[in-house]
Amino acid sequence: MIIVRKARVKDIDLILKFEKKLYDSAVDIMKNFSPQHMSDIALKSDYNEILFKYIKSLIYSKNGAIFISEFNRKPVGHMIISIKKSHPIFNMKYYGRINTVYINQESRGMGISTKLKNEAFKWFKSKKINRVSLNVFPDNKVAINAYQKWGLTLSLLEMRVTI
Repeated sequence: MIIVRKARVKDIDLILKFEKKLYDSAVDIMKNFSPQHMSDIALKSDYNEILFKYIKSLIYSKNGAIFISEFNRKPVGHMIISIKKSHPIFNMKYYGRINTVYINQESRGMGISTKLKNEAFKWFKSKKINRVSLNVFPDNKVAINAYQKWGLTLSLLEMRVTI
């Protein structure tokens, strides 16, 4: 049985582990896709402390949330979301942001990320947010396919250069 719940302070170490696995995966993708931008994702020496404080702040935040997915009472993934302020020239003042999604390798393909998305979208709607965005590496086809099933469509293409 799959359940999704809001994260609690006692989940911080679990979320830190999931975020580390997600980061390692991103490094692998970046090495293959755009190694010239590896410096963009270099971690600070105190990243663990910074991430701990960030996660804790989101657990208590009114403008962000973390959801934990469990399969048979075992944590298998999470989603971190937040509300962001739009550029002041736009009518839309705020939008929702899916910051990270992580599902354990062995638990993928079971609809867990969709259940996380459903809880996130309910949360956003309760906050009167009706637009949600996220970033994904262009060659992460599995994630892109999942996001398209959720109804997300390509909006922008980010380009970078180191100068």
